[in-house]
Amino acid sequence: MRKLVFAATLAISAGLTSSAWAAPEEEDSDDIAKCEGITATNFVKMRTMAPKGSRWATQFVKFAKQVRRKSDCKVDIEWTWNGGGRDEKAMVSDMKSGTLDGAAMTSVGLSDIVKDMLIFNLPGLFSNWAELDTVRNNERVYFEGKFDGAGFVLAGVGDVGAAKIMGTSDRWDDELWRPANLKDKGLSYITGDLIGPKFLEAAGASGTPVTINEIGSKLGKSITVLTTPPYAALQLGWSSKVRYVLKGITPYFSIGGIVFSKSKLDALPGEYKTMILELARKRGEKLTGTIRNEDAGAFKVIAKRCEEKVKNDESKGTSGGATTGTHDASDDEKSQWNSLFQQTRAGLKDQFSADLYQRVVTDRGK
Repeated sequence: MRKLVFAATLAISAGLTSSAWAAPEEEDSDDIAKCEGITATNFVKMRTMAPKGSRWATQFVKFAKQVRRKSDCKVDIEWTWNGGGRDEKAMVSDMKSGTLDGAAMTSVGLSDIVKDMLIFNLPGLFSNWAELDTVRNNERVYFEGKFDGAGFVLAGVGDVGAAKIMGTSDRWDDELWRPANLKDKGLSYITGDLIGPKFLEAAGASGTPVTINEIGSKLGKSITVLTTPPYAALQLGWSSKVRYVLKGITPYFSIGGIVFSKSKLDALPGEYKTMILELARKRGEKLTGTIRNEDAGAFKVIAKRCEEKVKNDESKGTSGGATTGTHDASDDEKSQWNSLFQQTRAGLKDQFSADLYQRVVTDRGK
């Protein structure tokens, strides 16, 4: 049974990643040696789904070192990688119980705190990053207030990447380049995501939930199609099983942010709280462009690999014809996808604050 994961979010922390060609950041040259052997007096426990050693993790470590140095070695941010074997929903639960102080999460995790955060992941809502930037900046005060009211602090926002449709099969009839191909197939979506199920419903299909941690083992088996940002697919190793990509269609732009327990930050000395929040905000702002460049570059890498895989595969070619590993969506196909995206957005209208949906969707002609 063929399955698609409509990953309206991924287990990657947003906006905090590095670039191989990025200019050195000022804080990278700061001397941290002065804190060696000094025990901190304040500890902030944080978690991310990013794997240890990844570019995300590298940046989180730098963030922690900067906080430690600027606090005169008194504040230590302790990161747990790979979600500690759990998902983002568990992160929110642990922050509410007080066993976790903060996390770097995608919008699905953040939506467990403020449901309206998922509005940015509505399919077809934005044509480019600039449109998302404008809307997100306009809604900043709204969301900061919502998180505050829920007992959290939204410290910084960022991006995961521009999602693309990718598949693990080179069979012509498996390549879901047209929405109609979704019908009568077994499909999946990320647990906790309300957009995926509605998307499949609008397509006349049904699906079952899967956890993010299940994707790697099921990809190429029960899961044959991913809708995910390319850079995340590359970093998590998923792209090694991808055999084709659809060009010209960006279902959604995946975002996320860093969030803290309000009670934890309020328990810190005022100067430390202010410092942590300021550093988190600045880092997100600095690296937003970087993740977008990484994501675009990753898509080119994956597409090239797909073309090479299919070209060198002796078993390619079916009754429907061989594939090239990539496909440029035609104008008619783009119209079909956009129609499905519009149906999905309309079907989710009641899931969001009426005023927010009016501003972000309706007033923008979406």
